[in-house]
Formats: sequence, C-alpha cells, structure tokens
Amino acid sequence: MDNPSALVAGTLNNASYSWIKQLGLFAPGEGKNRVDFFREEGIDSIPAKVYERAYPEPNRIVIYSVKKNGFSATWAVLDGRWVESVQNPSWTLPLMNAYGVKTNSTWPREFPAPEKVQLAFFESRGVTSPFGNPEFGNAHVVDLDTIRAILAFQDEPEKATIHDLQLVKIDPRVWKYSLAVSLPSCALLVALPNAWAEARIIAGIVFGMAACTGLLPYVAPIITTPRHGLAKKQYLPLERAPKYGKRTGRRMLG
Repeated sequence: MDNPSALVAGTLNNASYSWIKQLGLFAPGEGKNRVDFFREEGIDSIPAKVYERAYPEPNRIVIYSVKKNGFSATWAVLDGRWVESVQNPSWTLPLMNAYGVKTNSTWPREFPAPEKVQLAFFESRGVTSPFGNPEFGNAHVVDLDTIRAILAFQDEPEKATIHDLQLVKIDPRVWKYSLAVSLPSCALLVALPNAWAEARIIAGIVFGMAACTGLLPYVAPIITTPRHGLAKKQYLPLERAPKYGKRTGRRMLG
C-alpha cells in the first residue's frame, strides 16, 4: 500500500486526493481510511493520484449566519447567487476567515426570504428549479436568481374566472338553482305561442339570467389576480429560467 511503483503499475488499489491549492488542503477521495492507518503505522507518505482542484477567490464568497423564527443555518453565497449550506461551521468558518472570506450575521434584504431558500433545498434538480447547477455537478446549491424569477412570475397579474381562484369555493347550489330555473324558462320559451310576445320576452330574460348566473363563475375571466392566487399552479417557463439563458454545458472544475 506504500509502494509508488505498484500504484503506477496498477497493481495497487487506487488512492486519490484532491489538492485545493488556495486553501492548502488535501481532501481524500478513494483511500480515506489510509490516512489514519498510515499514521498509526508511522508511514510518512501515501502513494496516491493527486488532482488539483480550483477554488473561488475569497472576494466571491460571503458566509451568512441565518436566524429566523427558531430556524438557524450557516449559508455560503457565491457571487451573490449560489447558496450552499455550511455543514460544519465550527471548523469551516475559521478556515474561511483565514482565507479572507467575509462573514455576516444579517441575511440581505435584497435576497429572497430565508424560508424560500430553505424550501428550495428540498426541490428536484432542473433548469426551472432553484436547486442544483449542472456546472457544479451534484453540489447541493440553490440559485437565488431562479427564486427571484419564480417569485416575479407568480406575482404577475393574470385574468381568471372565479372558479380558477385558489381560496374561493363556489357553492354547488348556484348551478343547481340556475339549472332549475333555466330549464323551465327555456321550455316556456319554446312552448308559448308567438302571440304571447310579452310572456316569451319574460321567459327569455329569465332563461338568460339563470344561464349567466350558473356559467359566469366558470367561463368568464372577469377577475385579475396574481398567478400565486390561482388554484392550478403555473410553473416558470423555460425561456425565463436564469439557468437556461446562461447554460454553457457541463464543466468539471479541477
């Protein structure tokens, strides 16, 4: 296990490490357990394949301590857009501070609300979803620009019928009563002789009013409401997704 020639020849189980040069760290990939084992055996070096990985400049990262309504988390934000949860702030924060990363205890007001960001971590990956970025592989990141785009799309006004509204329930008796009135009035309109003009006019008016009363909540888009007020959820169109407009294909760092 400590023979470099065997590693080169391919007869030794692979061990790979990532060298994050900017942070001065070696992160084990394959062969994690060899670190402790070799230390116990007094072996000074581990034959391994080492890959140099890039890391963002410190001025591109800000770490926020988020606390709201009993919820607390530590989030790192890259380029004011990509949010990643910091799982081990006890040792990550000192390292990032030494690297020159700024920390802040206040979540910026221009960012989406923390609850929106937290919910985004549980969504499925996708171009129109705020979760994930194809260029970052499987990293658990949230796109603030996509959250903003979704909120703006949901706040846009749209014409709708009463039936389309999320918090409105139409009493089924409306169309039942409408049907009970419109059918007899329609029958009278057909049955009455032409000589009874006034009676036919009244029957026609009653039929029209009853039909309009029953159909109006379902077919007439007489209300303007934000999209988030509709019962049927509408999703962000692909062409309005920030990830879609700036996609460049998958790019592996390092």
